[in-house]
Amino acid sequence: MVREVKDRKLLQLITYYDDLKIYKKESFEEYHPHRYSVERLIQLFIDTSVDLLAHILKESKRISVKTYALTFITAGNENIISAGLANNLSEIAKIRNELVHLYGNVDPKQIYNKFDFFLQNFSDFIIRLNPHAPAAHHQA
Repeated sequence: MVREVKDRKLLQLITYYDDLKIYKKESFEEYHPHRYSVERLIQLFIDTSVDLLAHILKESKRISVKTYALTFITAGNENIISAGLANNLSEIAKIRNELVHLYGNVDPKQIYNKFDFFLQNFSDFIIRLNPHAPAAHHQA
């Protein structure tokens, strides 16, 4: 993967993360009118992460993966990210699929209650793939 493409994708991830952080301190009542914005940011973060990892896996390991969740698991197996982070992001990818494809009724409180989980894992992912990024920029 061309370095500029990786850098651009990492910058997108940082932007999505920063935009998502805005909603962190809100109560559920304050969050609820913005739930679709939050859900979209989660989707964009996962989509961009999978795209970035797919390029890394294909380029460095000659591996293609067919699902979002498996992309994270494979990245963990290949030590691109930790196994724990891979499992957590795989879980978030499944939630993303429920949101995007409307597989079930995703309770807005489920998303709200997992907000810190999303932020921590997104921060960990950014730091893992871009260890030179300013740490303060990623604090949840």
